[in-house]
Amino acid sequence: SDQLCHEVVHNTIFAPEEEAVYRSILADLTEEEQDNISQSSYAYWHACRTGESTYRDEMRDMVALHEIARYWDAAKEDRKLTIGALKKTSQFRKQYRIDILRSCFDETRAVYENEKEEKLAERYRCLISDEMEAQPMFVKAGMGRGVLVLGSRICKETLEE
Repeated sequence: SDQLCHEVVHNTIFAPEEEAVYRSILADLTEEEQDNISQSSYAYWHACRTGESTYRDEMRDMVALHEIARYWDAAKEDRKLTIGALKKTSQFRKQYRIDILRSCFDETRAVYENEKEEKLAERYRCLISDEMEAQPMFVKAGMGRGVLVLGSRICKETLEE
């Protein structure tokens, strides 16, 4: 919703020196890479898919800065490692069409540009459904609590996709 996008944009605060580092890293990424890493945010992804937010561009930058901060910390403040990891993440999201993976079960909001994308969404639906049916696990909480049924994380037939 536009309200959520507004909150993301206007309630994001970084220390000035941190924000300067993050923005300089952001500047080293292409527009496409910035967009791809920002797609990790459901709110931003949803705003892109539906076109519902007036804050989309501002939101992309804020979400990207959050992602950069996470990668910066993971790379122990190594600029080269941070940029490399962000670029690899962007490439992965593009190669495997994570945007289609995310929307493959939401047929009411899914917008595919061509038949190839529709077929990929159907393939993802099948792969996920097959994976969820395989090797169920049951977790008993004990002491009179309920039983939780979990799908498997991986099965022998899982494809690399």
